[in-house]
Amino acid sequence: VVKFGYDTLGVRLIAENINNKQEINRIVSQISFVKLFLFAVVTLFIFILLQFDKFSEHSVLFYIFIFFIFFESMFPVWYFQGIEKMKYIAILVSLTKLLFALSVFIFVNNPNDYLLVPLLYTIGSAISLISSLFIISKDKITLMKIDLLEAMLISKESFLIFFATIGTVLRDKVTIILLEVYLGLESVAYFDLASKVINVLLTPFHILSSVTYPYIAKTKELRLLFKVVIASLLISIMLVGIFLVNVEYISLVLVGTHNQSMVNILKLIIFIVPVGMLSAFISTNILVVFNFTVWLMYSVVVAIIGYILLFLLMQFYDLLSITIFVGLYLSFFILQLFGLLIGMIKILNTRRKFAY
Repeated sequence: VVKFGYDTLGVRLIAENINNKQEINRIVSQISFVKLFLFAVVTLFIFILLQFDKFSEHSVLFYIFIFFIFFESMFPVWYFQGIEKMKYIAILVSLTKLLFALSVFIFVNNPNDYLLVPLLYTIGSAISLISSLFIISKDKITLMKIDLLEAMLISKESFLIFFATIGTVLRDKVTIILLEVYLGLESVAYFDLASKVINVLLTPFHILSSVTYPYIAKTKELRLLFKVVIASLLISIMLVGIFLVNVEYISLVLVGTHNQSMVNILKLIIFIVPVGMLSAFISTNILVVFNFTVWLMYSVVVAIIGYILLFLLMQFYDLLSITIFVGLYLSFFILQLFGLLIGMIKILNTRRKFAY
């Protein structure tokens, strides 16, 4: 909630103004101010929750969580991505996570030490934030008085990105809830395992999208982007082919025995890879870059409506099964991509008109 889409929008704003130090100071100040305001709202909400006995029993955990939210949400990864200097931050984050993992093994020895896990994680986030601020100070970035109207305008755009993110989170959670209600926990376990495999396969494409994003935001050069997308699409299609050929073996590795339900899930869910890859590139590298973020919201709305209508139709005809639910899950990705493609076409048509 506190990040509110700024980790995506901030990259574009910084990249677009890479040679304007005054403008970068203004952007950093505005984003920091809005994040602090949202943090205060979230903190207030947590304190309200702590008034209830159910939550007050774990008050120490909530207090640690408040500090974690602050350190994690204020970490300016968007600044370093925008100036295309991720090397130091990547090293810093990797070392911090390694230190956290080692600390857990050293200090957490029994269930009574459960509070040490979030505490150590919070300390790691604090070290990352302080170190990043030290690096930023070397760039002579200073906070300045902000314009509330401008802050509200960029908050409006970041909200559209935030809405799209929430929509995709709801997609996953709602599917799991429906699976549990209609088919039971075994189906949830199969679906969760298969979706984790897909997320692993999508990770390289998301990283590549993040790497190209600041460059495209700065140059607005789409030829390079299209070359990267075409290459990625070909690779993702090859992955689908290899996956389908070996799906029986992959299912055996995942569940330990031959399971036709798992095979059927994998045969459908693998098609999310090329669809999800295209969505990742179009959403940030095109729609956000060219300030068409409203189409991020439109695409999610279309996907949500389509998902609900298809679910009701399947329920009406009593066709709900694990395969149908995976098909519904896949349909969300396809409908969302459809909305994103419409937004992209509008951008390309606009650019073509200006070119003439």
